[in-house]
Amino acid sequence: MWIVEEENGVEIEVNSFPVGYPFINVISSGKFILKGYQNDILETNSYLVGQTLSPFSLYMKLIKRAITIQLVPSAIPSIFGLSAHEFLDRRISLADLCPDLAHRLEDLIESDLPSQEVLSRTDRYLSVYIKENDDEPRINRTIELLIETKGILRMKELAFELNLSQRRMQQLLKENIGIPGKSYARIIKLQYHTFRLLQKETIADMVPEGYFDQSHFIHDLKGQTGMLPNAFNAYINDPSKKKAYYFSNLYFGYKE
Repeated sequence: MWIVEEENGVEIEVNSFPVGYPFINVISSGKFILKGYQNDILETNSYLVGQTLSPFSLYMKLIKRAITIQLVPSAIPSIFGLSAHEFLDRRISLADLCPDLAHRLEDLIESDLPSQEVLSRTDRYLSVYIKENDDEPRINRTIELLIETKGILRMKELAFELNLSQRRMQQLLKENIGIPGKSYARIIKLQYHTFRLLQKETIADMVPEGYFDQSHFIHDLKGQTGMLPNAFNAYINDPSKKKAYYFSNLYFGYKE
């Protein structure tokens, strides 16, 4: 969770790529304009993004500050009591989904409270909505295993580690994370390689683990980002965008 603050205001336009978790964005004194890969457009002060498989573009004119709330991958059932699969590749106005939470967060981001207090209160507000999820221990273990193996663990081996049938495991993942295990593993795999690029490794020096060959890597990259390797590398390492991609990466803070 982090806040962007600009005393004089700023316009930001950026592409959002699959990251492996849902998130909430809230802005003060303005609106987000989001455009999906099917040219669907949403204008709102706050929104929830479910699990994504495709990129979308985000534009905002920031007057005061905006907050991004990174949720755990299984947060949607726990917070909203709905299947995560219903939110796949969707961006929904928070006011339509949970008006009370939207009102609280939008008032908070508009306030004159210091940023650290805004972050603390946001955490407390969200905790009110969290319900117990019996599937959470297995889901958390699934995510741990896939992150540890950089997304290259076979589904049969993953089901064995979880002591579940493959069919039951896929049901749990679709309900709690939003997508089947293979799709989620592909996101994690690309997140790992993206993080390497953000740490100044070059495309030429990188041999992507978990891919049959370079063309397989390019195919997955283009599917998730809409870009070819060199263009993607230049885009995420642009000084005006790099921090956002670095801090939002699934591997940020992860210790091998």
